[in-house]
Amino acid sequence: GYEPMHDTLEACCTYHHGWIDAPGDYEDCIAEGMESLRDRLGLTKSPTYIPTRQPSDPPTSLSPTAACLYYTNYNTQCVNDCMQKGYEPMHDSLVACCIFHHDWIEAPGDYSDCIAGGMESERDRLGLTKSPTYIPTRQPSD
Repeated sequence: GYEPMHDTLEACCTYHHGWIDAPGDYEDCIAEGMESLRDRLGLTKSPTYIPTRQPSDPPTSLSPTAACLYYTNYNTQCVNDCMQKGYEPMHDSLVACCIFHHDWIEAPGDYSDCIAGGMESERDRLGLTKSPTYIPTRQPSD
């Protein structure tokens, strides 16, 4: 089914849990959402204001966050720039996204264009140059 997307945790909790006067109410939603956000971002818990007998959790690691999922830009390619609006189907790979959204097209914007465009944006994002040519050309490469 369709679930409305909200810009903030507060807006989501107000919409879905503001009317509840039992466990699962607005305060529980905010607390659970903040805990989930802390876990997803790899943040530690808030510091205590008074000394405790037990040490706090160890510091988080500095490992990179997960890569963005792919979605179609409804033009000619699938991208993974984390700029989706929230309603697009998400895919783990460029190939899966291009098959789902562009495989049926028999015009510009088809599967081949999607893969080529996705690889081009991936090269740009990573700062990679284009593949070398195997034979000399009259024009300099980009």
